Amino acid sequence: MYIALDIANSTLPQSGVALGCAAVLFSASCIASTKTRGALAVLALVTLLLGMLLLPLTTPAPMGDYHDFIENGRADFEPRFVTATQFQFHLGSVIVREIDAILGHPKAERTFKVLAVVASALSVAGLLGLGFWAKWAPRVTRYIALTVALPIFLLFFGYHEFGHLPMALIAPAMPLVLIGIEEGRWRLVAVGSGMLGVGAALHGFGLTGLGFALLVLVLALTLFRDPATSPLKRSDRLWAAVQALGAGLLGWLVWIAFYAVGLGIDVSAGHAAFRAFRPTFTAVLADHRIIQPVFSRQVLTVLPYELGAVGAAVLLLVPSGASRLRGIVVVACIPMLAFLVWFLPLQGIGNDTDNLTVVFPAYFAVAWLISASRRRTLVAGGVLLLGHFALLRILTTGQFVYSQLP
Repeated sequence: MYIALDIANSTLPQSGVALGCAAVLFSASCIASTKTRGALAVLALVTLLLGMLLLPLTTPAPMGDYHDFIENGRADFEPRFVTATQFQFHLGSVIVREIDAILGHPKAERTFKVLAVVASALSVAGLLGLGFWAKWAPRVTRYIALTVALPIFLLFFGYHEFGHLPMALIAPAMPLVLIGIEEGRWRLVAVGSGMLGVGAALHGFGLTGLGFALLVLVLALTLFRDPATSPLKRSDRLWAAVQALGAGLLGWLVWIAFYAVGLGIDVSAGHAAFRAFRPTFTAVLADHRIIQPVFSRQVLTVLPYELGAVGAAVLLLVPSGASRLRGIVVVACIPMLAFLVWFLPLQGIGNDTDNLTVVFPAYFAVAWLISASRRRTLVAGGVLLLGHFALLRILTTGQFVYSQLP
């Protein structure tokens, strides 16, 4: 069942800002001078951050569970964020708790506005950090352009929820993992995995990014291993995988001991046990909603918009050839695409839009492969432009918001 929201002639100026900054970043990648290229890229990212702060999203539908967090003021806010934290977004929840304390326990709305600012700053800081680490190499600059142009990246323009927070770390971490695998720099893989683990602590949805990265690593060390270029012994390969897994788990879970000992707050299960998947053939009733199966007209109508918003179509632009990393990423994308299809944003993607930010973390690996080519990066930008129209419809119409049954 849909909620009827009649929004006519809607625009999304945030898309213009993001795509404009992406165009500047792409132009910067074509400049021969490293110093000039880096300066122009930094200017584009600073401009992007200003746009995020000055043009926050306003949507007719609720932003995820934000309304539930603030509906009854402190009465709803404190049990979720002050006296306890929920496991599915334990680090994100504690950040909200600390913001609330710093601000002197204001209205919950103000706390979430500050959280949105922190999220915006984190997303841009991650890309700046990646750029400076890589000395603004043309390929990295193009990759950052593709990240900024990703339609769902617009949620960093002031979206008041947690689900998109992991993307701020997935974006800079994924190239580190891929570079580490390609060059045999296993400590770099562990660093990237640790960052992905921290993203999962911000919200459990980030586990998709960590899981994808670990899958790519396992494929690289087993089925796609080339003994000529990767002569590691079995024990060394196992150790590389254990390092990455350990770093990811540490980044995800290390905080919990601090909450209990340092802050004295409890961690509740929250929605961590909820089975958020669509049925395959038969509709079911869940949370007072009729959940349509994957093979239904409703879901098959929604899926193209999801695919557009998360940039999945750029998978078709992955360079052909015998590249080992290309084959690994393409194979690893198969379960991610299945996850995207079967994953259930319970309230609809027009309400739980932040859920979309992590249903296809493979985008960032695909973007890294595409960024090796200037021409393919430009074509991918055109594909992502179409995705912005999909996101515009998701955010500004009621077609994708599911109401509860009376």
